[in-house]
Amino acid sequence: MTGRIGVRLEIRNDAIRRALEQYVATLADCVLQREEDPSFAQLLFLELNETEPGETFARIRSVQQTSPSTEIFLTAARPEPQLLLEAMRAGVKEFLTQPLRGEEVQQAFQRFRERHAEATVGDLRRSGKVLGVIGGKTGIGTTTIAVNLAVALRQCGQAVAVVDLNLQGGDIPTYLDVNPLRSIRDLDLDLSRLDNIFLAGMMTKHSSGVELLPLGDVDLGGGHVSAECVDRSLKLMRTMYDFVVVDCGHNIDMATFAALHLAASVLVVTCLSVPVVRRTKRLLEQLRGEEGSGLDPAVLQLVVNYFVDRDEVILTETKDVLQMKPQWLLPRDHEAAGDAVNSGRPVVEFAPRSGLARAFSKISTDLSGTTGATPKASFLSGMFRAVGEKVVKGTPTPRLA
Repeated sequence: MTGRIGVRLEIRNDAIRRALEQYVATLADCVLQREEDPSFAQLLFLELNETEPGETFARIRSVQQTSPSTEIFLTAARPEPQLLLEAMRAGVKEFLTQPLRGEEVQQAFQRFRERHAEATVGDLRRSGKVLGVIGGKTGIGTTTIAVNLAVALRQCGQAVAVVDLNLQGGDIPTYLDVNPLRSIRDLDLDLSRLDNIFLAGMMTKHSSGVELLPLGDVDLGGGHVSAECVDRSLKLMRTMYDFVVVDCGHNIDMATFAALHLAASVLVVTCLSVPVVRRTKRLLEQLRGEEGSGLDPAVLQLVVNYFVDRDEVILTETKDVLQMKPQWLLPRDHEAAGDAVNSGRPVVEFAPRSGLARAFSKISTDLSGTTGATPKASFLSGMFRAVGEKVVKGTPTPRLA
C-alpha cells in the first residue's frame, strides 16, 4: 500500500457499506483495508451505534490513543447537536448524515486529502502556538485579555495574530480602533482558496504589529463559522506566526472547540463572584470532558480577572471549588481598561505602567519564555495617570461580573 491511503470501514448497514466500498474502489489514491489487515488505516469510517453510542465513542478514543494520525469519519441517522459536539470532542473530523449523499461524501474525502497532504508536507514548518481565551460568563473580559495578551506578546518580539471567535459580543476591531475589510467569514465562504497568500490578504495589521482576523458582521453572517474553517485557518496560521491568540467568548460550539483543540494553552477566565465561579466550574467540566474525551488538562490555565487583595479568602475557596490553582491574577482596574477601550488602544499601550498592563506583560513573558522590554510611558501620560489614581483612591469600584 506504499503511496496509497488506507481506508477502513466499520459500517453495520449493508447498503451503506457496499456503497462506500464501491466509492473507495474508484479512488486511485486510496485502498480499502480488510478486517484482517493489521496495519493502521489513515482513514476510519465509523457508523454510530445509536442503541449504545458509548461503544462507538469508546472505539473512537481507542483509535485516537493507538493511532493518533488516523482520521475518523462518523455517520448517523440523527445529527443531534449534542452528538455533533461529542463527536468533535472525541476527534471526529467529518460527520455525514444518513442517507449518505454522494456529493457530501466526495467533498468530505477531498477535505481529508487536503489535510492528509498538508500533514505529510507541512509539519516541519509548524512552530507557532495557538492560545485560546475563554470565559466562564459573558462580560468576564476575554476580549480585553486576548487583545492585550496579543500586543504584549508582540512587545516581546513575537510575530502575533489575534482571531475573533467571540460570537457573544467580541469586537476586537473596536478595541484596536481598526476597520477591517475582510473577516474569517470571508475565508469560510471560499476555503478552496486557502493558502498563505489568501490568508495574509484577510488579515488587518494594527500599529502595534499585531495582525487581526476579525469575526465579521454577526448579523449578516448568522453568528456561524464552520469548524472546518477554524481548524484549517489556525493550522495554517501556526506556520505564519509565533503565537495566534483566539478570543472564544464564553460558549463552546463546534468552531470554538476546534480552536481550543489546537491550543497549546487555554486561558480560562473567571472572577471571584459566586455565579461566575459556578459557571466556570461547568465550563471546566465541559472542556475536560469524560474519560479523556475533552482537552488535555495540562493545557488549561486559570486566569482570575478583577482581583483585589481583600479577596484572598474567596480566592482560596475558589481554588477548592474549581480544583485548580489560578495561574495569573489580573488586578481590578476599570479606569485603565475602560479608558483604553474608549481610546481604541490596548491597556499595555495606553497605560503601560498600570498594574493591569504589568500583569498582561507577565502572562506574555510566562507563555513566550522571553523577557519583554518595559514599555515607556510619556511624561504627560504618567503624570495624568498619577493624578487620576489620587482622585479615585479609596473609592470602591463596582464589580463587573
